[in-house]
Amino acid sequence: MENFREISHLIIHYITPFMYNISNTFPLTHEYLKVIIKEIAYVKIEFYETASGRSDTYDYLEGLERKARRNKKDKILFQKIVEYMRLLQTIGTAVGFPYVRYLSDDIWELRPNANRFFFFFEKKGAKYVMLHYFVKQRQKTPLNELETAKKHMLDYLERMR
Repeated sequence: MENFREISHLIIHYITPFMYNISNTFPLTHEYLKVIIKEIAYVKIEFYETASGRSDTYDYLEGLERKARRNKKDKILFQKIVEYMRLLQTIGTAVGFPYVRYLSDDIWELRPNANRFFFFFEKKGAKYVMLHYFVKQRQKTPLNELETAKKHMLDYLERMR
């Protein structure tokens, strides 16, 4: 039932205002929202792994989850990252700025606080693939971080053939 509450929250705060603006002559009722909730399908999020099976992004999140059990600041950050990933799963890249931003060559960034998670949408498997993460310290995205994400994407696509 917790998922129902989370999805309801997403719909009420993100989808309902959008749909209401499209046609303010047809306000959404609670019953209609229940129908929409049943129709929402989560898109899978997968983490890029090297050929040896390592995933720096997954390892970072796993470590942050462990630290979040003892540290309030880490708990808030971890919850925010999870919330952003759930938005990506339910609404996709249409959630827009400030949650996600398109960079280049099919690569997007998920933007919780100063953390940046590079990802792309893999059409064949209908899933988002988290390629690389880093903590942003300057206003401009470092090119070497973007190049790392591109390299990981090409490696992933090559191995998935």
